[in-house]
Amino acid sequence: MKYAARPIKPIAAMISLMLVLALAFCAPIKAFADSEGTLSIEASCGGSTVSGFKWKVFRIGERNISGDLVLSETYASSGVTFEDLSDEAVKQSAETINKFIFENAVQADAELFSDENGKASYAGEAGIYFLSAVSADIGDYHYTSSAAIVEVRAGETAEVNPKMESEKLSDDSPTPGDDSQPHGSDDSSKPEDDSNSGRQTGADDESGEDSGTPSKLPQTGQLWWPVPVLAAGGLVLVAFGVRVVTKKDGNDEK
Repeated sequence: MKYAARPIKPIAAMISLMLVLALAFCAPIKAFADSEGTLSIEASCGGSTVSGFKWKVFRIGERNISGDLVLSETYASSGVTFEDLSDEAVKQSAETINKFIFENAVQADAELFSDENGKASYAGEAGIYFLSAVSADIGDYHYTSSAAIVEVRAGETAEVNPKMESEKLSDDSPTPGDDSQPHGSDDSSKPEDDSNSGRQTGADDESGEDSGTPSKLPQTGQLWWPVPVLAAGGLVLVAFGVRVVTKKDGNDEK
């Protein structure tokens, strides 16, 4: 009876091995898979916030195990790469992605409207996001905005303030009043008519610098390097445990 019970020990060792491997591999992967970040967009023009402005949000890629920014399968054929993160390169990438989405009728992951403070936010899986603005007549002005590319990190909030432009509607222009058009704040808060036209990438701030498509995307956050380290450590512990059990069985037999 003493020796009949011993075969149970190898089974216990195998169960321990399975548990350690599960903790080493599944737990870290699940933590990364379930990680989320927040995208915060501010709609402002001429120093005034714009409410009721519509944004379309697309998750176009992520940062891989090596730390490189890569496009998802849906957008891989667009030809965009993130090897060059200069202002001009990122601006060109945004234009290319925008054209790709239009030509392929890609559906947005979310559609947002700026609130009374000009703010809109979206919580989703960490990754690279593309923001597409929908031009609209709000109050006495016609608003447009540049597209933007931004990286959202797990557990962080990525703030973006794309450059917006406005043009005062002429008296004979139809006044938006149907439900299909978003509405903004009252006329007293409307900015002066901007003399510039066209779509530019960046934030509408006093310095005139563009920050809607940053030249260098955020470099902070979690990485995948703990996964192999934890896995190796788990295997070492399992090997040590099996050796202890085997040695103990040998002593019992003596």
